[in-house]
Amino acid sequence: MKTNNARLDFLDALDCKRLSGPTPWWEVEFHRWNAFSEQPLILGETFAALDAAGRETAIRQNAETFQQVLEKIPFSAITTPGGFWHSGPGQLAYFILPDDTRFRQLQAVKQLVGDRVALVAAEGGVIMGAHYDPDFCESLFEEPEKIDQEVEARLVRGIENAKRWRDMGADAIYASSDIADNHGPFFNPEQMDRWILPAAERFAAAIKEMAMKPMLHSDGNLTSYVERLARTGLCGLQAIDTVAGMDLSDSLDKARGKMALIGNLDCGLLVAGTPEDVERTAFEMLQAHGTEPGWIFGATNAVQVEVPAENYRAVIRAMNRYRKSTESM
Repeated sequence: MKTNNARLDFLDALDCKRLSGPTPWWEVEFHRWNAFSEQPLILGETFAALDAAGRETAIRQNAETFQQVLEKIPFSAITTPGGFWHSGPGQLAYFILPDDTRFRQLQAVKQLVGDRVALVAAEGGVIMGAHYDPDFCESLFEEPEKIDQEVEARLVRGIENAKRWRDMGADAIYASSDIADNHGPFFNPEQMDRWILPAAERFAAAIKEMAMKPMLHSDGNLTSYVERLARTGLCGLQAIDTVAGMDLSDSLDKARGKMALIGNLDCGLLVAGTPEDVERTAFEMLQAHGTEPGWIFGATNAVQVEVPAENYRAVIRAMNRYRKSTESM
């Protein structure tokens, strides 16, 4: 397998270093692996139904699928499947593995791809807000000490799991923590100062101590907190949600030199747009920001299974066109 500097470029971008080449490329979760490989990933409920031997076989096959797709899509980093969560009543989400095997999956991918790309794992570490139930919302005001305990438990668990990710070969960890929606932060300023920003700071420091890069993923509009998050020590903020009203140029100005920003290609466009619109939008975005230190190209959220394969091929064409155009510069 050919080697390149994709992994190092991704890690340098998270340090806001100016790169000699074009911007790195990472999707926080890519659910279209099967569209680019004849050997499908075995995940979710299908994986959960296997016996122990079948799971080991699936882990090896999955690693081979990741490797094969990297020959077609020049990602700089990839996220391996995370832990169980439900997309609806009784319905498991797609891009998941049981907790005892998600670490093994990353290790198996590392053994095959080596240092070709950076490997990223999703973890806890910072509490979520936007999708909690009414009891949680009531506790924010009526039982704040209960939230204190939950914040601490999630942080401790996230840091402990990060040690396992490090031992399996992870280069970066992101706390998957939706702390905003389309209207802005879910938590009020006092709650952000009590629960979110201190936890992000402690999470970032612990991950850096393990020689990995700490990041945060959140949906929604975090424009008012980009500067504050950049001061926590986080290396990256993923989403920069266009649908929620975030502006990439403005956010880059706020985070410049302190924290990388990842994403900004509208997921709605990927699902419902034409290939021509997708390619044009992606290429224009790359032209506008591709040489910015501290920016990593990608979608605003997971590239869902609903994204037509031809639309993602349009993204690949845009990146290939952009990279070719930079070779002559």
